[in-house]
Amino acid sequence: MARGLRNNNPGNIRLGSFKYRGEVAKSSDKAFRQFESMAWGYRAAFIVLRTYNHKYGINTISGIIQRWAPEADDNDTEEYIQRVC
Repeated sequence: MARGLRNNNPGNIRLGSFKYRGEVAKSSDKAFRQFESMAWGYRAAFIVLRTYNHKYGINTISGIIQRWAPEADDNDTEEYIQRVC
């Protein structure tokens, strides 16, 4: 099973200091957050996307993906953008 599915984290949101509702208190995954259910994971992803827009003014697919999956994290960001488009 894919990591995002195992963690109920479809957006593969990395661990950080901020706690989301429904987030498992102690993640057994060393890099990514885990949620109690997939619904909580989707909610967290929507919050991330809303933050991108409200805080950073990002409102395009390209802008979202460049921030969500940057080249610096070993992603093929341009291919990702093309696949989503």
